[in-house]
Amino acid sequence: AARIRACDSLQEVLQARSFPIEDLQAWDVEMVADWLSREVGLPQYEEAFRENSIAGIELIDLDDSKLDVNIGVKNKLHRKKILTRAAHLLGAKPKTKGMLEIDRQI
Repeated sequence: AARIRACDSLQEVLQARSFPIEDLQAWDVEMVADWLSREVGLPQYEEAFRENSIAGIELIDLDDSKLDVNIGVKNKLHRKKILTRAAHLLGAKPKTKGMLEIDRQI
């Protein structure tokens, strides 16, 4: 198994491994908002995700900076929680400082 380290966005995780992302790419803005509320437990950001049209394809490309600057998630722990839960959707493991680490079979 190869270990891929220091990915700073979910897009890099997708590029680093084969994952059937069609389901996640098909998520619309409301599905992402529902996930954010129910699965992540941060309903206070639903409106910001809607206003920024964050659908599944955009969720894949989120990183700490985009959450902070573009979407307005100022709480660092909330950004980490969102990125960690998004990483779990992709089968990735969170790493320190908001980075992701995944194992995959070659």
